[in-house]
Amino acid sequence: MDTQKHAGLRECALRVRENREHCQSRARCVGSAELLSSINMTNSDIRNLVLAAVGGALEFYEFVIFIFFTPIIAKLFFPPDLPE
Repeated sequence: MDTQKHAGLRECALRVRENREHCQSRARCVGSAELLSSINMTNSDIRNLVLAAVGGALEFYEFVIFIFFTPIIAKLFFPPDLPE
């Protein structure tokens, strides 16, 4: 890692620690061990993050299942001999 980039990450981490605000340029902060160690997440924050991830995964799973069963649902609800 070049020294200029490392200095930018250190500066960003210190700014987050001191002000408790996010960096304006998140791209410089991502992956910084210093930044990750400065984030104080409560149990409630972690719980919300996990529940949001589980909800997103379930929503994606439901969408994929619906795609696979679309032909079956179409045949059951809209048979070919159904008058228009």
